[in-house]
Amino acid sequence: MSKAQLTTAAVIGLIGALATSQARAQSAGADAEIAALKQQLRLMEQKLDKLQKQTAANTRAPTRPIPSTVRLLRRMRL
Repeated sequence: MSKAQLTTAAVIGLIGALATSQARAQSAGADAEIAALKQQLRLMEQKLDKLQKQTAANTRAPTRPIPSTVRLLRRMRL
């Protein structure tokens, strides 16, 4: 092989190696981003569960009548 062919082969090999390492770096970056998004999703699900529990607790009917309502009903003689 001539010197020009060896140089060309070396350049092509170098370009291939750089492209491969860049693709791996992008893949690692994408994996990290996916992991961060999954963590955000878990936190949002936990917050949603907490809000749903609070809403359920706040919307329950009282177990006994409110005293002011009882007095009002007595005045109305119901």
